[in-house]
Amino acid sequence: MPPEVQLFIPTEYRSDDRKKMIYNEKIHHQNQNQNIQQQHYNKSDPSGWP
Repeated sequence: MPPEVQLFIPTEYRSDDRKKMIYNEKIHHQNQNQNIQQQHYNKSDPSGWP
């Protein structure tokens, strides 16, 4: 999701630690040591979109 997206999570589904980020702990630790390549597209270039 884009960084500007905000989700509302009802209180009963929130953890008690009040973190501002939600992530999968297993994947988070696995990806800490990996270099993740991201593709960026120019929105104004119609031929650049897949």
